Amino acid sequence: MAALASLLASAIGRIFLQILLALGIGFATYKGSDQLISYAGQQIQSYLGALPPNMIQAINLLQIPTVISIILASYVSRVGVSSAFKRFTVAK
Repeated sequence: MAALASLLASAIGRIFLQILLALGIGFATYKGSDQLISYAGQQIQSYLGALPPNMIQAINLLQIPTVISIILASYVSRVGVSSAFKRFTVAK
């Protein structure tokens, strides 16, 4: 019974360590890609701000800045999740 408990504790410890490592890698990647995507979003917003006023009104009416934010946030999420799951993949 003691051997089983030791084996179980060892397996849980390794799994917990892998989860923490994957979360750390995912978080670091997320922070790096978040800064890059934020810069891209700022550049897009500045280019949109250079348009004539009637175009800016149409863009705001169509909620284009919100759409751009959603798309860029999905890219950041994709990078963070994929980098976290790369830790758990098995080489073929």
